[in-house]
Amino acid sequence: MSGVTEDLAALWRPAPAAPSLPVAYRQGTVLTFDPATLSNTVEVGGTVLTDLPLLGVGEASLLTAGSVVGILVIGGTGAKNMVIIGRLVLPGTADAEEAIGLLNSLVFAATVVTQEGRSSTTFGDLATVGPEVTVAVRPSGRLLVVCTCQIQWVESVASPQRGGWATVEMSGANTVTTTTARDVVLPTANLGLTSPGTTAMAFQGSYCSAGVFDGLDTGSTTVTMKYASQYSGETVDFGRRNLVVMTL
Repeated sequence: MSGVTEDLAALWRPAPAAPSLPVAYRQGTVLTFDPATLSNTVEVGGTVLTDLPLLGVGEASLLTAGSVVGILVIGGTGAKNMVIIGRLVLPGTADAEEAIGLLNSLVFAATVVTQEGRSSTTFGDLATVGPEVTVAVRPSGRLLVVCTCQIQWVESVASPQRGGWATVEMSGANTVTTTTARDVVLPTANLGLTSPGTTAMAFQGSYCSAGVFDGLDTGSTTVTMKYASQYSGETVDFGRRNLVVMTL
């Protein structure tokens, strides 16, 4: 009877620990890397491997062609799996500065509260320039830009149509004109009256536009909000101007 009891007790015991798989370490060099899909090719010991899994996805945007990465090799004499465990970075180098930047805030913002007018249909500055921020475009070449502002004016019989636009301009490592930028971000207000009547009418609204700029060059880039009236000679006021830029 005691033997039977012992056999039944074994059903409730935890399973014995299985032997762990052998683990080895190697280094590889990234040949290609797509930060959007994580698709990659890596040369390890003269062999080109495709689409290795990543352990440190958080720093994936820093991987570019030529990056030296640590490779974890899992498995024994049979099948082996390889995993990218991270980029090797030497202290005091540009790579180190970039890696440190990844740990810091990736969101940059600026505000100009002042309400000022513009009557030109060409994008430009107001009396108080900005807001503007300077960011370091990362190897991904992508920035998320958000523009918000209050746009207002007074309609009258003499000018039954009025409207205003805001967008951004980039300088530094990247030159992006307002003509190009307005395809991505363009807070807009417009009002047209076919029968305006005889009484002036105030118009006011807060507007927001957001978009992603991609294909940018790596490096320090200044992003500045710019403004324009939609109708020549008609003054439009812009206030509570906010600019938010996030590196992706």
